[in-house]
Amino acid sequence: MIFKNALHTILRKFLFDKPRFDENKTFFAEQRLIEHSKKISETANDFSLTTWESFITQISERVLSEPIENLLTWPEIKGSMFVSNAKYVRKELKSLRSKDNWNSLKSVCAEIDVGSPRVFGFYPRASGNLIHHAYLASLLEDLLSIKIKGLDFVFEFGGGYGNMAKVFHKMGFLGTYHIFDFEIFSLIQTWYLTKCGLNINGADSINDNKAPNIQCLNSPNEVINNPSNSDWPESLFIGTWSFSETPINYRKLFEGPISNFHYVFITFQNNIEDIDNVEYFNTLSKSLTTHTVNIEPLPYQKNNFVFTARKKIDTLANAK
Repeated sequence: MIFKNALHTILRKFLFDKPRFDENKTFFAEQRLIEHSKKISETANDFSLTTWESFITQISERVLSEPIENLLTWPEIKGSMFVSNAKYVRKELKSLRSKDNWNSLKSVCAEIDVGSPRVFGFYPRASGNLIHHAYLASLLEDLLSIKIKGLDFVFEFGGGYGNMAKVFHKMGFLGTYHIFDFEIFSLIQTWYLTKCGLNINGADSINDNKAPNIQCLNSPNEVINNPSNSDWPESLFIGTWSFSETPINYRKLFEGPISNFHYVFITFQNNIEDIDNVEYFNTLSKSLTTHTVNIEPLPYQKNNFVFTARKKIDTLANAK
């Protein structure tokens, strides 16, 4: 294990891109994350925690006990947000390499050495998770017949550590990108994306403003009571397994706002705990009468599916 970790460190040093970032902003982002983690740790009660509260407590304890620079090696992150050398990622890589635009996708798959990501053995210039997200982003473009760089507004439900936002930036997206998540993950996303040199919460970007304006949101009221997403010419709601891991009652808060988006892209597993996700998304598709909806299996992940929706032309015409 020690030898393998050392090998990954060496490979990252020589093969991954070096980040350009503002040290003051990343320091401030890290301090906010530490302070928030202290509050969670001080108030946690192990006897009354829900599954998500327990997970958040574990993350906060990890923040307080280990360097944030090793974020992507933490067991909690690896187990929930970071795909390493899964077999289906090899197939996703093969699919990406077969595409006509592989030359441009290669730059998307060029990993940035932030958080100590594991090298993907079958394509060592990338991590497995970056390939996985690049594949999903490419699949999104194919299924919805759009280009990510042509979007104006993206709302991501549950953003992990911020990797999909980074992928969208690499694919040319320069609009407004909102990530809705628990506060501790918003703070992790802020640290990660700031260290990648991106523009977070209105701060200046190290990339001379040639980057999306990324906002991290924690309150559902910021979404539910804000109709502005329907005003954007090209808007997307995206959730990769996050929406399908949320209790049904909480999902219902977002079903109305989802209908305002021009495009929807959600990946989900067939069931989680006692929730039948196939039944849920079939029901959602019937209620989303303003959109053309498709549900189909993900090509390389058994018992996983992708839900896509595109606003109907007549609906768009009436809105104008």
